[in-house]
Amino acid sequence: KINGISFDKEQMDSLFLNVKTAAYQIIEKKGHTDLAIGLMISHLVKTIRNNQKSILPLSVRLEGQYDLQGLCLGLPCVLGAQGVEAIITPPISKNEQEQLNNSAETLLKSIKDISYPKFYTKDKV
Repeated sequence: KINGISFDKEQMDSLFLNVKTAAYQIIEKKGHTDLAIGLMISHLVKTIRNNQKSILPLSVRLEGQYDLQGLCLGLPCVLGAQGVEAIITPPISKNEQEQLNNSAETLLKSIKDISYPKFYTKDKV
């Protein structure tokens, strides 16, 4: 369940595929995605200004969610006048956790390879 709504595996797989390929579909049809970025920024500003407490997919720094720290991940969040007021962490399967761990390790290696400061380190995962 996510926010009280049940989803079956087929629905979640379809949602995952749609999210994963959305930008490519927009680029294929329109040639770019910059208008969507502007619209989303406008929506975020209005949500904060009006304290709407909307649930939106946002990139947030992990602080223990899914046993990870120091990396950013897109998760559903409650957004209001105080900014991100809550991070919603949908339950994930053991397989999904393993895939997430592999992605986190790949990101951390890439960050280390391009010599970012100690802000991102292996010990934060």
